[in-house]
Amino acid sequence: MTVDEQLSQFDEGLRKLTIEYDIFFTGGKKTPPTNQRFRIEVILKRLLEERMSFAQRFRYNQLAAKLAVYKDLWRRQLQEKEEKGILRPEKELNRLAKPELERDFDHPDYYRQPIHDPDKETGKILLLYQELQSMRLRHGEKKLNMSVTQFHELVVQKVKQVRATQKCENLEFVVYLDRETQKVKLVGRAERNRT
Repeated sequence: MTVDEQLSQFDEGLRKLTIEYDIFFTGGKKTPPTNQRFRIEVILKRLLEERMSFAQRFRYNQLAAKLAVYKDLWRRQLQEKEEKGILRPEKELNRLAKPELERDFDHPDYYRQPIHDPDKETGKILLLYQELQSMRLRHGEKKLNMSVTQFHELVVQKVKQVRATQKCENLEFVVYLDRETQKVKLVGRAERNRT
């Protein structure tokens, strides 16, 4: 199998793995897809030993970075799933059942991502995209019909818009469940302190 074929196999395997994790986190499966993840990581390690052209090495590095971002996202979501309802006292769970956009930073239906330079923070934008898609699935909404590249362009436009209207440099994007409409929303705004 050529290096290009192995890279394509890894890319396709990673795409399928993200779908499997989405199914797991939305409750469709009881166990995470650890076997598939192990197979993907083996392919990545095998590829590291191959001789590659500059273009192949660039693609390899992109895929490795993408896997690293996903692994961090899955780790956080898994930790959140394990802690949900188990480690939190009942009073806190009742308080978290009514999140407000401005104060409930630790609520599972609230995700905040500071974005200062969208051209250099593609990893953060990928995490924001994944969290938005995941939260939409958790609440019975369809995934956005938008690629990561299109979403990145949307974030860049929103950053320019917010900077122009609010006269600020540092921004944040918030994904949250609007309790009135029961819809997942994405908001770009001037960055606020977490106090």
